[in-house]
Amino acid sequence: MTSVLEFLVVVLLSCGVALAIAWAVERVREHGAHRPDDDRVGVKIGAAFAVYGVVLGFAVVVAQQSYADSESAVRSEMGAVISTVNVALALPPAQGEPIVADMRRYLEAEIASWEDLGSSDIKTASTAAIRVAYVDTQALSADPSASAAQAAIFTNLAAVDSSRADRVLLFHARFSPFMWALLFGGGILVIAMMSLLHFDSRVLRLGLLFGMASLIGVALFTTWAFSQPFSGPIPISSAALAHVLNSL
Repeated sequence: MTSVLEFLVVVLLSCGVALAIAWAVERVREHGAHRPDDDRVGVKIGAAFAVYGVVLGFAVVVAQQSYADSESAVRSEMGAVISTVNVALALPPAQGEPIVADMRRYLEAEIASWEDLGSSDIKTASTAAIRVAYVDTQALSADPSASAAQAAIFTNLAAVDSSRADRVLLFHARFSPFMWALLFGGGILVIAMMSLLHFDSRVLRLGLLFGMASLIGVALFTTWAFSQPFSGPIPISSAALAHVLNSL
């Protein structure tokens, strides 16, 4: 529900900006005057919107890729944890249960820190759990028959580490202020240029302006939502890791 409200707010703000720009342009131009260069203005507007559309589309694609990478990191992390637990459960209880307990503590710490990966206390708990799991896995060296399981667990723990590192990096990744300035500034410029066109029907003119503003608002919201995969309006939840934790 919150994401829907945020979406509506962004679109309405975009339309409000378009209305303000149209009002400002009308104050500058002569009311109802037909400009003989409207056709040339229209061509320039089309070219400007084409360039802006490419920039906006690029931003959406980059943000969507960041979101997809985040989902992939979570899936990889979950799969590596499951594999670690399954191999540990195949060992005798005295050897496997400590590793399962380590992974349980790791999942608990990760779920608790899901919305705040910058919290040093909880990060330390996650890191400590993984380090203990490495130590417990190294202890399997005392039993030569467990060498295959030991190698598999080490490989899976490395995958957990790698996937978590990817998730932390993606959590802190943000679009640069320059990119946001380009997106917002380009949108304002395109709407201002379209406001220069003359229409006999005021309703048609405002309708086209609002339509363009709504499309820009939707694209900006999509970029914002996808560029913050864990803290934005459409966050990736910790449900996958919680499901694994509940099964232990």
